[in-house]
Amino acid sequence: MPDNSRAHQPSKAPQYQRIPQSTVFLDKIIEHQFKDSIFYDPNFFKNFLSLVPSPGDVVRLCLRYDWYLRVHDEWNFPDEVKGKQCLHQPVLHLLNTIKSATDIVLSSPRHTGPYVVPDLADADPMQYKKYHIPLNPETPDLTLPCGQAQYFEDWSTRDLSHALSEKIMLHLKPDIILFRGTWQHWSNIRFIVEVTEDPGYLTPGIKQLACYAHAVFAHQPWRRHFYSLLICGNKASFVRFDRAGILYSKFLDMAKSPAFVIALAGLLSLDTVDQGIDPAFQFAADGVYIELLECMLGKDALTSGPDVHSPMKSRRFRILQESCDPASSHRVIGPGTTILRIREQFPPEREGEGVNSRGGTESRLNGSHRPAHIRPPVDYILKLTWRLDNGRSEGQALEEAEGVFGVPQHVSHGDIVMPGRCTCLSLLGAPAPQAQCTRCVDRTPSLRGLQVCSNFHDLSATIPLVNGEGPREALPVLTSERSNRIYSYVLMSSFGKLMEYAKSPEIYVNAMMDAMLGCWGLYNLGIVHRDISPLNLLILTEEQQFTRTRWKETDHQIQDPVLADSENQLRQTLQRMRSRKPVGILIDLSTHERLGHAKAPLDPELVGENRALPHNFSDNRPPKAKKRKGNSGDTVATTSTKPRRTRWAELPTLTGDGPQPPFSYLICGNEPFHSIRITRMVLTPHLKYQHHFYDDLEAFFWAMFWTTISHIDPGKERSAHAATFLTNFYHADPRCLHIGWKKRILDDCRLRAGVETLAILDACKNSWASSRLLQIAIASFGCYIGIIREEEGVAPPAEVFHMVIATLEGVLKTEI
Repeated sequence: MPDNSRAHQPSKAPQYQRIPQSTVFLDKIIEHQFKDSIFYDPNFFKNFLSLVPSPGDVVRLCLRYDWYLRVHDEWNFPDEVKGKQCLHQPVLHLLNTIKSATDIVLSSPRHTGPYVVPDLADADPMQYKKYHIPLNPETPDLTLPCGQAQYFEDWSTRDLSHALSEKIMLHLKPDIILFRGTWQHWSNIRFIVEVTEDPGYLTPGIKQLACYAHAVFAHQPWRRHFYSLLICGNKASFVRFDRAGILYSKFLDMAKSPAFVIALAGLLSLDTVDQGIDPAFQFAADGVYIELLECMLGKDALTSGPDVHSPMKSRRFRILQESCDPASSHRVIGPGTTILRIREQFPPEREGEGVNSRGGTESRLNGSHRPAHIRPPVDYILKLTWRLDNGRSEGQALEEAEGVFGVPQHVSHGDIVMPGRCTCLSLLGAPAPQAQCTRCVDRTPSLRGLQVCSNFHDLSATIPLVNGEGPREALPVLTSERSNRIYSYVLMSSFGKLMEYAKSPEIYVNAMMDAMLGCWGLYNLGIVHRDISPLNLLILTEEQQFTRTRWKETDHQIQDPVLADSENQLRQTLQRMRSRKPVGILIDLSTHERLGHAKAPLDPELVGENRALPHNFSDNRPPKAKKRKGNSGDTVATTSTKPRRTRWAELPTLTGDGPQPPFSYLICGNEPFHSIRITRMVLTPHLKYQHHFYDDLEAFFWAMFWTTISHIDPGKERSAHAATFLTNFYHADPRCLHIGWKKRILDDCRLRAGVETLAILDACKNSWASSRLLQIAIASFGCYIGIIREEEGVAPPAEVFHMVIATLEGVLKTEI
């Protein structure tokens, strides 16, 4: 978009509109995720910028350098603002003067550390005339520019190198940027400054900064939080973005108040950790590395060297591949999941070190001692995420599920403590075991006194003019709605790729069966996955090395009779399959839920269906049910009004204790694959959300259906019919989901053997959709899902999971 499209009207007659810079695609991402997550922090400076290096010297250096400031006790700003461009030069001069003054103070030999400054938001304004005193003679003179230092630069008319899709980055041109080094790329941005003409542009200004923050977080997996500066005329507000939302400060007068100089000096003097960078990431000319503490490697930690028990001993890994969870990478708020494949990097002094046959170390430096075996570097999958502080750790669930068929192998997990931030043992003079500390973990700040302005709940708000003078001051409302997230990791030893890259439909169906077996095994341990989608279904690229094979153990130690019966059925199924090793796995337990016992039954109307899934099955049976014995000896329930026979099972239920993941997060990204019942909950706000294993099995069906239709054969393009039908899965706004087409597919599979469904697949014109194996698998799977969805009762998991696996296994046997 040309530069003039970014220009605003003069400040005397402002037009309060959204800045028309970001694309519609990015607007939808930004506006949806930041709703009800924008907070005014009256204590912003006290909370984040209270330590400043020699603030008096910084201000006096600015006075020494800028003659206008020294004479008039204010910075030189234009009297009349005619478009934002006329502010760029004076703002750049001001920012770089403060940057140079701060650098001089920090590099001064007499600099001893930061000072605690009073609250810069104090009602009593600071004045420059109080700083007209001689500067310390030991303070070096201010020189501009310095070739070695980085300064704020105007990028409003230049394109910056990036690594994202053009539909996201199109027209994203920050006004002013400060880089962390000489490399000018989105991956190297330190701060961003957005310039507007008037304080009335608070909403569009912060929205534009949110677009930049989205790009910064996407380019910088090491980014924990991000600071920006919004300049509106001669006023400035400091803005912080983290995984819990936006925090913004009181406006400071840039022209007349030394408080702005001191606040910016505090921001510029933050160390790497406080700037929001994870210092575990290290950058070199040949790539990016990450340092992991040795104790994070669990059983894989080597017992070599005299400091093996040191809690601070670390090991370096090279990042081979980076992937982000698409559901969260399009969000600043939320888990911000990043998945890295890393490989152990031996230090130069250990390049000749090997492992002997007894497990000890042996040096190759001496020619008389040759190792029997040279240990190759080890690869891992490292998942970094910001989990909700609700006690439901994905790593803990994976550790409990160690050895379950079809689930990734857990190495270790934990919450992350930033270096130097663990104070538990500092008074005792002992090194802090930061990997094991549970008190000093890195988290989004829990702050008191946050406020939300009544006309600023989201970034799509339009602030009206009041007598042509800008928005009326809204009364703030006290709030404690800001979520609390903890920076955590999970280290795994299972490697895979998306199942859509399977070499054949046969391998794909086998991999899907393995993932379903993994879901079954998790359920038997009381873990409901709740997030089945193609992104969480992987086909193993390397044979999985098990430290434990739970399905081969004689005693499963499951106490609940229903789950014990289900586990026995799972083991019988795996034994019938000759205990083969899995080719597919189910990943990502970040939104899992635990089974428990509900204190009170829910009305079936409240869980999404007239007949579906009561959550205390023994208390929610139909009235006047007559029982008889079925052919298998199980009890079958019938009613006088329905001829259908259904099985009732007294099953464990989802617990309702503890904070739940936000429903908006559960439906964000993977909503195309949710069951009809879950989708109805999105459309009907009064319905109470509770998940059931039926919902996960139906999600497997939609994932299989989507993968088959979306398949693209080598050298070909997706057919127009396939592309058209896939639009049924995707809707930009989850509130606009429709379920009619899903019901038609399931009814077609149940009542008409999938005639319409098979016609849809034939029209897609790709080898997978035309595969008889996949066609029969989809029709058979859909038929069973359609049947259990219509039943008035709920069958036990042993029966349902067994029938799904048997159905797909039967298709494989008859169609190959």
